[in-house]
Amino acid sequence: MPLENAPQVINRFEHQHSSSHLMYPDEGGKSLSAMKWWQKALNEKVVIRDEKAALYIYEQSTPDSSGQGRSLQRGVIGMISMEDDKQLLLHEEVILEQLEQRVRLLDTTGIQSSPTHGFYTLETTLLEELMEEALHVHCIVSHEFQGTTYRIGKITDPKKIALFQEVLGAVPAYLADGHHRYRSSQVLYHRDKSASYHLIYLTNITHNDMSILPTHRLLKNVRDFSLDRMISALQPYFHCEVCASPEEVVKQLKGRYGFGLIHRNYALSLTLKAGLSKHIPWVMDESVKDIATTVLHYYLIEKVFGISGQAQVQSRLIAYQNDLIDCLDELNAFKTDYILLNNGVTAEELMNATKKGERMLPKSTCFVPKMVSGHIFGDIRSL
Repeated sequence: MPLENAPQVINRFEHQHSSSHLMYPDEGGKSLSAMKWWQKALNEKVVIRDEKAALYIYEQSTPDSSGQGRSLQRGVIGMISMEDDKQLLLHEEVILEQLEQRVRLLDTTGIQSSPTHGFYTLETTLLEELMEEALHVHCIVSHEFQGTTYRIGKITDPKKIALFQEVLGAVPAYLADGHHRYRSSQVLYHRDKSASYHLIYLTNITHNDMSILPTHRLLKNVRDFSLDRMISALQPYFHCEVCASPEEVVKQLKGRYGFGLIHRNYALSLTLKAGLSKHIPWVMDESVKDIATTVLHYYLIEKVFGISGQAQVQSRLIAYQNDLIDCLDELNAFKTDYILLNNGVTAEELMNATKKGERMLPKSTCFVPKMVSGHIFGDIRSL
């Protein structure tokens, strides 16, 4: 957002449900403009600093797929120290170009505008009871938008805050969403020890409705195969079936190693041939080789399209998209040449690999529901 547009945006905060979200700037990373906007928001009391320590409880409730019930996610937002950068278990690598943009913005503004999302597993409902109490007694935000209800509560009681710290400090936490944001905090902390805090949203996967969506791959400016040549290139690795439409591919996208390949002129349903997941030569643990995204990147992107594993991480030929409709729009607009569909990974696969210290490929997961950013900000240099 250009700085000159800030007054119009700030005026919108007169509505009680407005929120602000600082994104990393485009066109060269104009972080100074973002910092000036942030200072203006502080000076005009658009954003107010807490006077004493607090935890925030964030809840969102959406209609479930049946339309008869509701899906609930509830968790706690707070700051964690970067002094122990092994307190969170990360499950995927990051794209370095995106990382440096975020580091510059974080360093210049000193503000984290969007919490990362981590999850843990606990059978006890002790913390959930405290969360429910906070939402009932001290609810500071409650509104509904497009069928989703959002509530934010606040906890300032030092004893209750200490209980959260004690319970959560005793269980492993897995980073679900925000690997670039967390890695940015790590990089900046190693450069500047004063940047020692990180804003995070933690949820208990045992008592929350959380799903992992697949992240599909889009390829552009790669070799354009005819249907016959594509099938010939795929057959050493996949069982192939020609489908009448992309929708038919999606219907047949089943099983751990079921994939889809969509071109403007044809659509294919693919199934990896038995045993090939064990023959990937990349240096990684078997727990990561077995994951669908690894299979896709090796057998489709490297073996068929010729982009080596080493080149893939930073390749501009590969884009990432969760929404199939958006994928098809890109294809029909000639902004991409191929859509590579997959079924994604499970929470069990993620935790199994992460416990072994392994990292999956970038953009292997997409956790939903996503929280709405802009209500709570974190000062990375002071509490």
